[in-house]
Amino acid sequence: MADLLPALRATLDIFPSTDAKHPGLVLRDPFGYTRSVLVIPPVWFGALSALDGAHTMEQAEQVSRRLTGIELGHERLQQLLQLLREHGFLQTPEFEALRRQRIAEFRGLPQRPMSHAGAAYPAIGEAAQQLLTSFFSGGSTPGNRITSFSPQPKQRRLLAIAAPHVSPHGGIRSYVSAYQQLPELNGRTVIILGTSHYGDANCFGVTAKPYTTPLGQLEVDQEALSFLRARAGSALVEEDYCHAIEHSIEFQALFTSYRQRQPPRILPILCGPLAHDPSQPGMEPPPVRQFLDALETLAHQRGEELFWILGVDFAHIGKRYGDEQAAQNDSARMSEVERHDMERLRALQAADLRGFRSLVHPAHPKLDTALAPDVLRWCGYSPLYTFLRTTSPHSGDLLCYEQWNIDPGSVVSFGALRFYA
Repeated sequence: MADLLPALRATLDIFPSTDAKHPGLVLRDPFGYTRSVLVIPPVWFGALSALDGAHTMEQAEQVSRRLTGIELGHERLQQLLQLLREHGFLQTPEFEALRRQRIAEFRGLPQRPMSHAGAAYPAIGEAAQQLLTSFFSGGSTPGNRITSFSPQPKQRRLLAIAAPHVSPHGGIRSYVSAYQQLPELNGRTVIILGTSHYGDANCFGVTAKPYTTPLGQLEVDQEALSFLRARAGSALVEEDYCHAIEHSIEFQALFTSYRQRQPPRILPILCGPLAHDPSQPGMEPPPVRQFLDALETLAHQRGEELFWILGVDFAHIGKRYGDEQAAQNDSARMSEVERHDMERLRALQAADLRGFRSLVHPAHPKLDTALAPDVLRWCGYSPLYTFLRTTSPHSGDLLCYEQWNIDPGSVVSFGALRFYA
């Protein structure tokens, strides 16, 4: 049998180009194994669909001809394969070697370097300081659907804040609303729970590496980390490579550094998707339960020595996220999304763990042993669930709610909350 062509990597981000001058599909590696970003023109779409590890060269040509009506030929198809192979987009031995190299490089670093500096925020301290000062001096974000709140202060100890992890330029109103609440920490440890967009399900990634920001370095609380290592079990992933490329904690480290006179110690935890046991809806799989029990014990033992920060976004709607229909933040559709978001946010403000879980993952209406997927794609569910489960807060306040067109056809919702002990 003729040799099968290699498959496109399953972990790539693939979405339509929004540049009218360069139409096609954007291929991007969210893991950062390769730094390249490719735009594949429509003429190649048929050939791309055949790169699944199950087609030969001749079959790929046939698929392309059937889908596009274009005769590519061996030479042009080989050119496409070579391009994808050179840039690390195919599942090949060369890519596996590149992946191992990148993981080894991260594990060998003495600190976690900034991965989004220069794009999401300045890499130079003075420029970053000036930008953040302008944000906290009243800068706004035009074009967002914004709902602001003025909750009454509670006569209880502030336990946590929740901020977005969307681009600071897109969600600055919510970042400011959250981080204006951050007290002077004075030697306390900050546990930062962030969404792990690319981590394995039912896993929690940690690192001992200090987080570098343009305003200084945040050291990791090694005692707290050692506590989890000894008790958290197999759900704990040490030196998780996802820390190298994930922004959900990086942005919180930046804002925390800005709002503190002295950099606090942190315990950064990336929370992967939570897949509850389908045979027992509402029950945590044993490895997840062991990790959460360990974190709950740490929270109980350290008490007021700890402060919590959550890096979370809410709904993801539109073409970028797999919907056929484009989304606009001022549309009736997004008003309906806001209504459902508010149901979940009311459960969070009431610190109602079961109610929150049932709204995000309701029991499947047809299968008794399954849970329905989250139709709103709340990527902040895992950190929020982890926080509620391990700290049992008394209540919370919603400070700000926003919807932002992250591109012309896709909307993300997010906001700011504070929680009380």
